[in-house]
Amino acid sequence: MNDSIVERVQEAIHTTLGGRKIDPVGCIDALNELVGQGGAIRCNFASERSLHVECGGQCCEVVLDAARAKLRMLCARLGTLCNQSAGSPVSLYGGEGTVSSAGRPGQPLAVCFKNTASDHEFTIAFAEPGAPGNGSG
Repeated sequence: MNDSIVERVQEAIHTTLGGRKIDPVGCIDALNELVGQGGAIRCNFASERSLHVECGGQCCEVVLDAARAKLRMLCARLGTLCNQSAGSPVSLYGGEGTVSSAGRPGQPLAVCFKNTASDHEFTIAFAEPGAPGNGSG
């Protein structure tokens, strides 16, 4: 593929969250698959019309209507996935946990997110081997 990893992440977000017919579950699934191709994915709020995304040492802005609301949906989805995985439960307003990797089965992903009235962001990366609560071992 000629597209950089950040362009693929940008496309995944835009395809699943652009317009009125949105798919936050599909978006997180797509991002989980892309972690293995470019390393950690970090997403935070840039403006009401855009999200700031970092991956593979690159960054971009993803233009979306209702960007804050859509980012908060993604954070809530990550919280739900963390709560469905082994380990300590997290609040849907933020926390850290692990989820299964779609791109590399058996290698969990570490998730860190904030989903409060003033802070909205998340990071998805491969969990360090042997890290507490990563479900391995």
